[in-house]
Amino acid sequence: MTIREFIYKVKVKLQELTPYGSGLGVLDPDTSRITPLTEGLVVLDPKRLDKPGETYIKECIEEAFMYLRNISPADLLTAVEMDRMSTVAIPNQDGSGHIFLPDDFYSLKIFKMIGWERPVTGSISMDNPKYTEQFNPYLRGGVSTPVCAVVKTDKGMKLEYYSLPKNFKRHEIEYGYYFPKLKIDIHDPDASIFDNMDERLLYVLVYLTAARVQFIYEQSDLYEKSKQLALEDLQIIKAAMNNERT
Repeated sequence: MTIREFIYKVKVKLQELTPYGSGLGVLDPDTSRITPLTEGLVVLDPKRLDKPGETYIKECIEEAFMYLRNISPADLLTAVEMDRMSTVAIPNQDGSGHIFLPDDFYSLKIFKMIGWERPVTGSISMDNPKYTEQFNPYLRGGVSTPVCAVVKTDKGMKLEYYSLPKNFKRHEIEYGYYFPKLKIDIHDPDASIFDNMDERLLYVLVYLTAARVQFIYEQSDLYEKSKQLALEDLQIIKAAMNNERT
């Protein structure tokens, strides 16, 4: 699905969700005339991306995408494997260590060091109370209950891992996967919007984008309605995935 096609779907949903007699209107892409909804709906031309309103939709896509990524099942998101040849683990004397993360890193999916009994799924931040525990040798993560923290430094983002035994001489990554940052160019109408997630999430993202546009226009009731529709669609997708597993 291209940006052009996606924006068209958002426009359609914005029309469908706006009540008649509300004093609101929709944009005619040919004349730039605002038509009151009491006069009926206007069929929008998806090829026209240079009219007022497009800017708001484009600005809202990335924010909606990031929110959706935070609430979606990991199975519906596209993860990238860490390059073990170029990603070097830097050990500390106490058995902990860190690696520097790639520039496109957004969040951790799964990570395992050689020597751990289980992988880590997800990570903590410096604000998490559990992070302070990692500096206590009796409370920190170990081979059976490892912990990973993503920390921002002057040299970039790094992943701190806790931990391996002190006498472990070689710190090597067994495997690691992460979710990358949004890569689409919202200014390219022919760019693909679903390289990083499953297309089943299409209308969830459409509703969330529409909700952000309604928020900008201070349409609080419509914003809440669109967001609720997005969450309901997501719940349906989750239920279908659970049924597939059983």
